[in-house]
Amino acid sequence: MKIFVKNRIALITLSLMTLQNCTFNEEINTDPNNPKTAPLNALLTPAEMLVAYTWGGNLSRYNGMFVQQLEGFDRQAAAIYQYQFKRSDTDDPWDNLYRALLNARDVIKLGGSTSPHYTGIAKVLTAFSLGTLTSHYGDIPYTEGVKGDIGVLQPKFDSQQSIYLNIQTLLDEAIIELASDNVGLAPGNDDIIYKGDPSLWIVAAKALKARYYLHTAKVDPTGYTNAIIFANDALTSFTGFKLTFDGASATTEAPWYQWNSQRGDIIPNSFAYDLMDTISDPRIPKYFDLTTAGGFNGGFGTYLQSPSGPVVMMARSELYFILAEAYFAQGDLGNAETNLELGVQESYSETGSSGTYNVTTVTLEEIMLQKYFSMYLSPEVWIDWRRTGLPPITPTDNVAVPRKYPYPQKEKNYNGPNVPDEGNIP
Repeated sequence: MKIFVKNRIALITLSLMTLQNCTFNEEINTDPNNPKTAPLNALLTPAEMLVAYTWGGNLSRYNGMFVQQLEGFDRQAAAIYQYQFKRSDTDDPWDNLYRALLNARDVIKLGGSTSPHYTGIAKVLTAFSLGTLTSHYGDIPYTEGVKGDIGVLQPKFDSQQSIYLNIQTLLDEAIIELASDNVGLAPGNDDIIYKGDPSLWIVAAKALKARYYLHTAKVDPTGYTNAIIFANDALTSFTGFKLTFDGASATTEAPWYQWNSQRGDIIPNSFAYDLMDTISDPRIPKYFDLTTAGGFNGGFGTYLQSPSGPVVMMARSELYFILAEAYFAQGDLGNAETNLELGVQESYSETGSSGTYNVTTVTLEEIMLQKYFSMYLSPEVWIDWRRTGLPPITPTDNVAVPRKYPYPQKEKNYNGPNVPDEGNIP
């Protein structure tokens, strides 16, 4: 699989090294074709692409198989479906997200206080990348991470608890910076998510705060209250956090379309289909191919399968399910029921489906089941399952569904002394 990321280091950077500002010795020791620092607008696009491609690629495939929305039937996918999950399988998502973190770090350095909209966007991307990494791997390098250029080649691992605290701090800082006056460079079309609109990034930051507060609510009960505050705040104008691929060539196609056209060794799982079929869920033809007589034939429907389709990193419907779960945990069944129904209806709208959903008795099981249906192919479904154990899943190996990603083989090879002990993992 190829990741198409244009670094777009423009030749205009040569103007930063004008002759009148250089001594003779500086000039002859500077390679004008190898600039030390890329401009802001060449750093942001790759970071966004890496984050979206990883979310809609490896993580969507692996997690979808773990929660049985997907089934791998050949080659590597068949092995992962049976939980033969090796360190080398997790190299790519780790590498891609740390590359995104490196670009975001450089944007923050260059943006500083004069281009706070760039800095704010980079902090949202940093928070999202850290949240994705820690929720999949556990403890990860951060305070010493992406510092190889200053000689930190074996960074220490920070605790997952500290990572979540840093995520909330980053998002708080991003909201302030995105709301401030931008006197320097401003993002535009190089921001391929929101086209440089700071108000949309602010709302996305609030939505992500709600998600990550929910992640930690089992160990910090105030997480439910904070999740409610930020989810309700974000819902005033949040339309979704997503990146739409242009699909103009094989290298710019959306991840799922690209995978199916090149590999085709993963199909929808009948487990998810059967659950939805028992209630005649109107999203079935969007998720599954029903062209074969008798119904589901193992093929994908149209949802998220276009070459120019989106990678949805957070949908508006997710906020309603966050609220439903948080209110339910606090014993507020009325608000839990209202938001559950709103979440399902929002999902119908997001998938282009028509239907009416009314809950009879609100339970955590029903909230998580409907969220499982609504967030089809989202990596977040596996994280939800780990928190709640819902919906109940029978392991394909009759032992246990994986509960974390093993640390990558490359990290084990090059930073072995700092990698937490996980036992004997191939």
